[in-house]
Amino acid sequence: MNVVKLKLKDPKPFDGKPTTPFISWWESILEFISFCPNSTDAQRIAWISTLLSGMAFDWHQHHRWTMEDGETWALYVANLRMEYQDWQEGTNTQRKLGELEYKDDIKEYLMEFRALNIYTCYMRESLQEKINQVILRTIIDM
Repeated sequence: MNVVKLKLKDPKPFDGKPTTPFISWWESILEFISFCPNSTDAQRIAWISTLLSGMAFDWHQHHRWTMEDGETWALYVANLRMEYQDWQEGTNTQRKLGELEYKDDIKEYLMEFRALNIYTCYMRESLQEKINQVILRTIIDM
């Protein structure tokens, strides 16, 4: 049996700045790691360090210096998330969804709406209400 190996690009680096979205970066990390199920905790932590830059890399180095050698992947992930997860991201995304404006391209508008709604998780009546708030009346009438 001939098996094709996938060549995946590494996720983009994460710099740790407040303006850099952590959740979408982290999801790309988890997706990538799913292709390497047999990697060890040490290998995963070392690989993550190659994807960190700036403040995030400084955090990683400090964290590794202060932790014992037996650190697990689960503990590393918990500390990384505690440090960088934006607990306001859902609220900020709801605000962005409310401010989204239609600019003559319905496909682009709906793609952006859908992408923002993935994070806000509006469903059923609340989704319909949000759609009615942000879509121009002329589009609804169409």
